[in-house]
Amino acid sequence: MCAVNEKLEHWLAEQRAAYGQLAADGTLFAFTRPGRGAFDPRAGAYTPAEDQAYTAPGILKRLGTGAACQSWQASGLTRKGDGLLLIAAGDYGPELQDRVALSGESWTVMAVDTLRPVGVPLLHHLLIRKV
Repeated sequence: MCAVNEKLEHWLAEQRAAYGQLAADGTLFAFTRPGRGAFDPRAGAYTPAEDQAYTAPGILKRLGTGAACQSWQASGLTRKGDGLLLIAAGDYGPELQDRVALSGESWTVMAVDTLRPVGVPLLHHLLIRKV
């Protein structure tokens, strides 16, 4: 049992280190998650929800070449002009259709792949596309 706890503690320390490195060397990105309202069929009314905002440090790479591009290209997910955003794992979990502002332009999260050794999220790889 001790070995399991040691591995978990190791990866939790790695998570903190990755977050610290990306916070120091990367850019702080602002995300918006569209609010998902609720429909009450009895009342016939829709109650809208407010958008949620969160930030995460990360590094942006424009896709065109490299292993990350090729792996998502095979599934048909990438298009010319897409980007790969590598962000640190934190108290948030990015979701499809979250939006991120880059240089005054709005981009949408099209795919999420999380590096998660022993169940500890370390990094999120996001495929993003300009809206």
